Amino acid sequence: MNRLLFLRCFIFMLFIGASFTFAQQEILIPSGNVVLGNYPEGYGNYPARIVFVADFYIDKHEVTNEDFAKFVDDSAYHKIEYWIISNDVDSLSGWNWKMKNNIQHPKYWDISKTPYWRSDIYSRMKNTPVVGVSWFEAYAYAKWAEKQLPTSNEWEKAARGNSEKYGKLEEVGVGFKFPWGNNFFKGQRPPEYHLCNWRLRFWKYGYPDKTKIWQTDGYNLGVAPVGNFSPAGDSPYGITDMAGNVWEWCLDWSTEYEEIKNLRGGAWYASGIEQLRTAYQYKIGPYARTHYIGFRCVKH
Repeated sequence: MNRLLFLRCFIFMLFIGASFTFAQQEILIPSGNVVLGNYPEGYGNYPARIVFVADFYIDKHEVTNEDFAKFVDDSAYHKIEYWIISNDVDSLSGWNWKMKNNIQHPKYWDISKTPYWRSDIYSRMKNTPVVGVSWFEAYAYAKWAEKQLPTSNEWEKAARGNSEKYGKLEEVGVGFKFPWGNNFFKGQRPPEYHLCNWRLRFWKYGYPDKTKIWQTDGYNLGVAPVGNFSPAGDSPYGITDMAGNVWEWCLDWSTEYEEIKNLRGGAWYASGIEQLRTAYQYKIGPYARTHYIGFRCVKH
């Protein structure tokens, strides 16, 4: 009897341990004023301002294929309650779009095979960010996980911080141009560059015959595993991949255009250095499902 009880406890502890192993780590971002936007000149592509951001927790990593597979396995694509958009005039726009287009999984997945993501030529490992998901799918996942997408202000504060190292604006530290500081390369040079996954490409002469070899940051055909560039590329709060890897969906609508959402962070594909700045905003429609867009979540 004691042996049976011990075995049950052992199995339970293994299950609990596994749960903690795969749980998404959340980082507290404390409340306070923060400088956002293009200050100093060259930080971003929209006007500078000081805003107050209440405290929140943000996922240390982007949502991975393994994370998103749990959403699929829970039949959440077929549960309308996760697709109802709060405080939106057209609260069922995502659900209606999904039903009309028979959307049942990320764009590049094949759910007739396991693991589902193996068919995704851009993100085919369980610990790489899920891609090929619209804003609506990201929103539904966050709601299912009892979280939400970050606002654009929250995302930027988490990426930029409010350090006074590079100056202040009205007594508020302006933070960093890139998550790790103001120097993009941070003293590193190819092929030793290990700060983020982006479109870095360069030529190198091989030896002994000096033939030209095409060099990359190691992930020229897709996304990198989450945390692969940590801690060197982390934000001031210790958050990974806030530059490069995948553009990340934000919760709020663009203030400049109707039916447009904000993306942040740049991506492994078709992103220049300027798009990897913490204060850079990219705008796109919420229906986009591309190989270079993913997301992370926050909790309040």
